[in-house]
Amino acid sequence: MLSGLKTLIYRSNDLLAPAIQLTLANIGATVACASASGVEGLDARASTPQQASSLVETALQTLGGLDSVIFLPARFALTPFLELEAGQWDAALQANLAEIMYLSQAAGHVMAVAGRGKLVYVTSIVGSLPLYETSLMATMLAGVEGFARVAAME
Repeated sequence: MLSGLKTLIYRSNDLLAPAIQLTLANIGATVACASASGVEGLDARASTPQQASSLVETALQTLGGLDSVIFLPARFALTPFLELEAGQWDAALQANLAEIMYLSQAAGHVMAVAGRGKLVYVTSIVGSLPLYETSLMATMLAGVEGFARVAAME
C-alpha cells in the first residue's frame, strides 16, 4: 500500500527523521529529506510562502510527484516561562507555526490538484500535557495540533 509513495520529510535534522526515512524506504517509498542545509543540495527552508512553494517544486522534481509531507517539530531549549525572551518566542512561532502553514498550503495545493495526498504533523504529548519548563514547546506543539485539526477539516 505504501510502496511507491513519494514523501517529503520536513525538518530532517530531527532525531526521528532517519528512522522515518529508513522505515518508508524499506517498504518501497521514495523519500526526500529537507532541512535548512537543503534537499538534494538545494535550500530547503519554508520561512516564506515563496520558499515553501520552491521547496514543494524541488520535491516534485526530485521525487517525481508528492504524495505526502511529514512535518517534524523544531526543538527549542527548555526555558522557564518567566525567563523566555521575545526572540525565542518569535523563532519558535516562525519555525513551528509559520513554516508549517506555508509548506502545508504549498503542498496542499499540489495535492488538491492531484486529488490525493497526506499532510502528517508529528508533535509530542507536551502539546496536550505540558511539563515543567516546556511553556514554549507546549504552546507551539498545541498550535501545530490545532492547525492540523483545522487543515484536516478543510
